[in-house]
Parts: sequence; C-alpha cells; structure tokens
Amino acid sequence: MATAGNNVYNQVADTLGQAQTGMTNAMNYKPMDFSQEAMSQYMNPFTSQVIDNSINNMDTARQKAIQHGQTSAMNAGAYGGSRHGVADSLTNDAFARQVGDMSSNLNMQNYGQALNQFNTANQVGFQNAQNQ
Repeated sequence: MATAGNNVYNQVADTLGQAQTGMTNAMNYKPMDFSQEAMSQYMNPFTSQVIDNSINNMDTARQKAIQHGQTSAMNAGAYGGSRHGVADSLTNDAFARQVGDMSSNLNMQNYGQALNQFNTANQVGFQNAQNQ
C-alpha cells in the first residue's frame, strides 16, 4: 500500500514537473552562433605547420628537379636558350599547382572536421539542456 507522501498522484506530479523543466531548458537553450570565432576553437592548430613542412619538401624536390635539368643540359652542351627556360617554367608551374591542391585539400579537411565538432558541441549542449 502506498504511503500518503508517496502516492501515485505525487509521483505523476513530480514527473510532469521534471518533464516541464526539461522542455523549458530545451526551449531556452541557445546554440553557439556560427561564426569564425566560434569555429576557430575547433580548428586544428597544426594544419599550418603540416602545410608549411609539405611545401618545404615539395620545394626541395622542385629545386632538385631544376638542378638535374640544368646539369643534364650542361652535360649535353645545351644550357641556356629557350628549351631550358621552358623546362624550368613547366617545373615551377607544376610545383605551384601541387602546392595549391595540397594546401586547399588540407584546409578543407581541417574546416570539415571543425564544422563536425562545432555541430556535435551544439547537439550535446541541446541534449544536456533537455536532460536537466
């Protein structure tokens, strides 16, 4: 038999009060505004270091390719002239394209991960407000 302080009606009233509090908290929850400042806390701070190191490695490879081309041209007695300039230009052009592709891909991955973390933080905040 239920006691006077623990009857079904009191339990229902308590549960409804808790549900009302949860709904009020959920309705009052204000998610983080989507802005550069809000996103920056989720960005990987090491992306620029990875990009810089990768560019340095690619630049070293570019310089070696140009030096190899110059050495080959000198050994063949063909150093200077238009062919040599065109070859160096094409090497530099390929380097610039590869650096652009690599850095844009790394930045896009970093932004995508930060956006996912931002959205997850908002969802967790909303769920916590609902559960309180």
